[in-house]
Amino acid sequence: MPEKNNIQDFLGRMESSANEYNRTWESMDARQQLHLAHYKKWKNWPGSAYMYVGYSENLDNKILGTEQRLKRNTCVDLLFEAKGNAHNCVRLDVAMNFEGFAETLSRFEKDLLCRLPAETLLGPSYDCNGSRVPGAFTIWRELHSEEASLSAAH
Repeated sequence: MPEKNNIQDFLGRMESSANEYNRTWESMDARQQLHLAHYKKWKNWPGSAYMYVGYSENLDNKILGTEQRLKRNTCVDLLFEAKGNAHNCVRLDVAMNFEGFAETLSRFEKDLLCRLPAETLLGPSYDCNGSRVPGAFTIWRELHSEEASLSAAH
């Protein structure tokens, strides 16, 4: 079972991401822009029509056995390789039906993903140094048409 502090950190990241839903690329602070630069560099950014919600990795990673960790890492990699678009992103509904993916999710990840629209994209995840995080995925939510046109205009 994950530690209480890990759960609170995860929920705090999710809350701050939700509170920033209406922010455009131009209004993001430099730290957020720098973080997204890694996605652009590796061509895993779905474009200005999508906003970065956050990333997810299994918080139980420290207590998971090697076999479980390897299964998750392999499944996430295969998902993006087999079903990913030009940006290695996969629609949420496709990901949830990909063999083995749903079984590798934590209870919190399942709960979150079940609440998001089907057109939400999942893609590879990178740390602050630009290194790929194995077994982790980034969540990209589609902007509403008015927000997307405002973002594209800037």
